[in-house]
Amino acid sequence: MLFVDYFFVRHRTLDLRAAFEIEGNAAYEFTKGFNIVGFVSLAVGFASGLAVFDPISYRARLPIFDYTTSSLLGFAVSGIVYYAVTMLPAVRRYMLKDHPAFAAA
Repeated sequence: MLFVDYFFVRHRTLDLRAAFEIEGNAAYEFTKGFNIVGFVSLAVGFASGLAVFDPISYRARLPIFDYTTSSLLGFAVSGIVYYAVTMLPAVRRYMLKDHPAFAAA
């Protein structure tokens, strides 16, 4: 999700003042310090990993596990979900509300 956020959502821009928490710069502050979109994307990726692999019996549930493993599939699914959700106009305003490159947009 960090890769998707940096390269595709924020288009390789980084607000260093907000990253170092300089007062008055809140580009990376979300709902009480938590990025809800990130948590939802992470949960969906985790669920997809569990859908293809059973960690208790240590067996694959679906044949796609032989090609992706649960980790790679979980990373890919969470990144795709994160990108798709952040492209919704209301969510995009929430994600980029104080980002200097997108403040005028």
